[in-house]
Amino acid sequence: MSTRDTVLAVLRQSIDAINAQLPAARRLGTSPDQALVGVGSGVESLTLMGLVVDIEDRLMDAFDLELPLADMLGLPLEHNPFRSLDALASELAGRVEAR
Repeated sequence: MSTRDTVLAVLRQSIDAINAQLPAARRLGTSPDQALVGVGSGVESLTLMGLVVDIEDRLMDAFDLELPLADMLGLPLEHNPFRSLDALASELAGRVEAR
């Protein structure tokens, strides 16, 4: 399994964990184009922060690396990896491989 595939699996596991706590109407999708920030994402800030913490924990378990993600949330949307799961997976895989 490639680094990117492992990261994508981590992201989907984190979303599944967060979705278990949310009502059906607010659950997140796991498709590559699922937006986590920006217009139309539908993700509340508290849900997003919980997701970020869960992803960080799972990345630590999967790669034995500390990758802080909260700093990326403030980036402009066109550069923000949270604009889609696909963009986030690519960004995180690049960070893992760079370490």
